[in-house]
Amino acid sequence: MHRIAGHEPTYTPKKGIPTVIIVLLAINVIIYAVRFVLPAGLHEGLIRFFAVVPGRVASTDPDNIMALGHELLTFITHAFLHGDFGHIGFNCLWLLVFGTMMASRFRVETASGLIVFLSFYLTAAVFCGIVFVFASLGENVLLIGASGALSALMAGGVRIGFKRFAHLGPMPAPPLPILDRRVVGVSLVYILLNLSLVTPLGGLVFMTDQPGNVAWEVHIAGFLFGLVTMPFFDSLAGNATRRGML
Repeated sequence: MHRIAGHEPTYTPKKGIPTVIIVLLAINVIIYAVRFVLPAGLHEGLIRFFAVVPGRVASTDPDNIMALGHELLTFITHAFLHGDFGHIGFNCLWLLVFGTMMASRFRVETASGLIVFLSFYLTAAVFCGIVFVFASLGENVLLIGASGALSALMAGGVRIGFKRFAHLGPMPAPPLPILDRRVVGVSLVYILLNLSLVTPLGGLVFMTDQPGNVAWEVHIAGFLFGLVTMPFFDSLAGNATRRGML
């Protein structure tokens, strides 16, 4: 690609679902399908092994490199585990919508864009795992599911106005200000919906008969992470820097 007379070439995102999203969907579905070929006891053991367990994290001997490495790994692996069909179905739909949106924004068809997208997604998963550990310190509960990282993708979508690739002239428009009324409005609604899980209405909001099992604090943490850090990752993808703004 060449620059001529100081003009930036217009970027046109590819149509369809980005390959990285298809791969992530496939990984999630394949891991979930394993439960149907393994004995129940073994499957439950593997889920516990790769989930974030605050009590186990807190009791890990820092001098035990193997154990410490395993616990650190769970801050990523938990995002690829799901409890039931509804859980994985909803998360796959969420990934398809918001993952495609942000993958397009970060230009995942390029090596640098792919690295930025995966960094954003996985860093959000790690951050959510850390928040869960501190929120449930010492408890023998499990955190599984990609909801936290997906909340970050959704927040990124909010910052670009829920567009696959928002343009301003030949280059993408900068993210909406975090205090933009649209950003604030959507953020408040999402946070309040998740806070409803601590009320009797929570089950109706998230269509579950076990609202207490939904990690609402992880959803909120992931969303706030995405809301705040999206411009930084956007600049790494070459969007803000090319426009000379953050």
